[in-house]
Amino acid sequence: MDLWKDKVMLERNGIKSGPYDASVQRKIIIVQSNDRIDEGDIIIQLIDNTEFERFVVTDSHFQHSPSFMSQIPPHSRLEYVKERKLKERKEKSDTKEVKSSQSITYNFNGNHARLNQDTTDNSINISIESRDEVFDELTKTLKENISILEDYNELKEIIERMRSSQGQPEKMTHQLGEFLTKGAKYTNIISPYITLLSTIASGV
Repeated sequence: MDLWKDKVMLERNGIKSGPYDASVQRKIIIVQSNDRIDEGDIIIQLIDNTEFERFVVTDSHFQHSPSFMSQIPPHSRLEYVKERKLKERKEKSDTKEVKSSQSITYNFNGNHARLNQDTTDNSINISIESRDEVFDELTKTLKENISILEDYNELKEIIERMRSSQGQPEKMTHQLGEFLTKGAKYTNIISPYITLLSTIASGV
């Protein structure tokens, strides 16, 4: 069996060298070379002199065979992660960071307060001039987005009960819990209003 059945290139800081005889295995790559290979270097597997796969070196061990094993040339034993997998992880991580960095700011004070809710993608923008308008806007939003009449009527009834319960924190908080439970499958529609409704329920 030929140990050195593969061909690879070494890339460091954009500069390539090789090709080298190698053995690309499931968890390691063995490269026949006297050149130093460091963590972070890129190993490029070649098939028919064309780039097939790129690997990022995560650990490197150089082995210079003793004289009684002179038939085994100097080589580096490399642990790696596929570059495309690394990019996928980074993209997922960046996406999570973007989501976590989205900020929502609520300003609601007094009888003629104004609510502005802004996210980084500006997908939600709500302007509220009075507390009663919160319930009006929520009812309007549900009517425009819920196609099942029975669901809409049930949620609308709870909204009106919450409207009537303003100034009664315990009662409205209970009704808000009922509203969120009944409207669970419409969370994406009602979520922009949740914090504001909670504020009203608390009597702030």
